[in-house]
Amino acid sequence: MNWTVTYLVGVPQLDKDHEVIFEELEKLYYLLKEGGSQEDMLEQALLVRKEARLHFAGEEALMEWLGYHEIDLHIAEHKMLMDQINSLLDEIREGLLPSEKELQSFVEDWLYRHIRDEDMQYARMVEQIQRRSLVG
Repeated sequence: MNWTVTYLVGVPQLDKDHEVIFEELEKLYYLLKEGGSQEDMLEQALLVRKEARLHFAGEEALMEWLGYHEIDLHIAEHKMLMDQINSLLDEIREGLLPSEKELQSFVEDWLYRHIRDEDMQYARMVEQIQRRSLVG
């Protein structure tokens, strides 16, 4: 699991958010891999959820401001990701720890697919607006 510049969407705050979420998920992955305590994993998963909530709220506000035409689909995607995080939290609370592969699959789906496929779409709108404001 490696964060790279290919996941930058060109909106500094959102890029920072994505990187922070990835780092927190990576910490959770290593706790799982190294046999960390259930309490430590729960604390880390709660931090992931907190960062995700903050990020999604900011991202959705930006999309609303932009008048992004697929905002409803994107919000639904965020809800699905939050549902997955909440399920992960429930499993950890119950002592049913995910496998490394399950967590890695979640990270790949969220960070790699969601950022690359979903977030890049509205990021292009931001870029166009920024270009117009420089020209105009």
